[in-house]
Amino acid sequence: MSKMSKMNVMIKFDLQFYYFLIPLKQEVLIAGKKVSTREGIYIKIVDSDGYFGVGECAPLIGVHQETLDDCLSALEELKEDFRELKIDPKNFNLQERFLGLLNSDDDDCNDDYDVDDSDEDNDDENSESELPVSLIFALEEALLLWYLNRYPAELKSAFEKYLDLQNLQECKSKDEYERKTSVPIFKLILKPPANEKAYEKIVNELKDMYIPAMKVKINSKRSLLEKQLSFIKKIYFDKDLNANIKIVLDLNLGFLVEDLDYLIKYIEREKIKIEYFEDATSFDFIPKISKYKNSIKLGLDELLFDFVDENEHLRVKDLPSNARAIIFKPTVVTLSSMFKLVKEMYGDKCHCQHKEKIPEHNQKIIPVLSSTYDSSLTLMVYSLIYSNCFCFIDKFPQGLGTFDFVASNTDPMSAHAVQMKYERGRLLFDLCFRSIDKSLMELTRINI
Repeated sequence: MSKMSKMNVMIKFDLQFYYFLIPLKQEVLIAGKKVSTREGIYIKIVDSDGYFGVGECAPLIGVHQETLDDCLSALEELKEDFRELKIDPKNFNLQERFLGLLNSDDDDCNDDYDVDDSDEDNDDENSESELPVSLIFALEEALLLWYLNRYPAELKSAFEKYLDLQNLQECKSKDEYERKTSVPIFKLILKPPANEKAYEKIVNELKDMYIPAMKVKINSKRSLLEKQLSFIKKIYFDKDLNANIKIVLDLNLGFLVEDLDYLIKYIEREKIKIEYFEDATSFDFIPKISKYKNSIKLGLDELLFDFVDENEHLRVKDLPSNARAIIFKPTVVTLSSMFKLVKEMYGDKCHCQHKEKIPEHNQKIIPVLSSTYDSSLTLMVYSLIYSNCFCFIDKFPQGLGTFDFVASNTDPMSAHAVQMKYERGRLLFDLCFRSIDKSLMELTRINI
């Protein structure tokens, strides 16, 4: 039977679960709580012919509403339902829940398993059909890698059709391919350097690794804010660095409205160009900055959902006129929802079915992938998405700087399966499916 004819056959699959605990290189503060480890499970989807994919389910405190226990409980409740499902490869669609792949022999079950975002009363039957977002992400990640493993040419074609993209066959060499598709990233700065030695270390890394951009977490505590702004000014005008280094300010660390004026006036006075400000959630951010429209470009992160309707359509006409970027955390929005929203954002260019006209001032909004201290497996998936989709929209640096906080010697996937190379400010990944099993065998398999 040919591969194409096999795509018309429903495929049985099994789910396996492996627990992991990854220490971070340094403790980080998220939503006021200290985080020193990444805990989660890898979900392995393996079909009846031995092809498989793996997804990472690791909800993070302060980022996800659910916990790992919530995800395990949901899997326990739904394990019998999953046994009734099969993979339907002919229905692969990046924008559909579970990428359109999970169906039963009789009915399309994709719509039966949804996120708990309804205001309707939840009876026992409905509650069993709701899955935590980070669990949906893990299943979609596993299905995407399964499809890559079994149908690599078809996945490449699906990516090209997704945004009517030119394929990469025009690249004349491996070096040219890597330059076009490797992921430019931000250097993530959680706090200003404590002394000159620490500052020089940052400068040397930015310079030696050709890092194109830096994202700084901004705190409202005035003494710390002054140190952060002084550091930004120093790095922006440092003659040893590329004058074109891009700077993004992240205001999600409890930034207060009373400090906004001080921050903006400092940036304007010192003539520091900020690519965009990631939204603050501690106050009504967008209305408060309306008077700074000429000075501030926005990166919609947590506030993105304020512009997404109940049917997961992006209300593009309502986006702020000074929006510069939309930050997508795939573990929070799921892969399929992200693909759908990006398609709608660029629908005027790629003939999507959602016909709402994109205002001219929003046609230059860029999508930015943002990691949540994920393991190398998930970072590799983001690299796959960037190199096949986002890099054709814009070459802007991606928010994957959290990779620097996950120790490679304790990341179970980086030992064998995912080879990560970081050079000249870019991440390059190589995935070996044959080695994933070796990585999983070193973890504890759990029964659900």
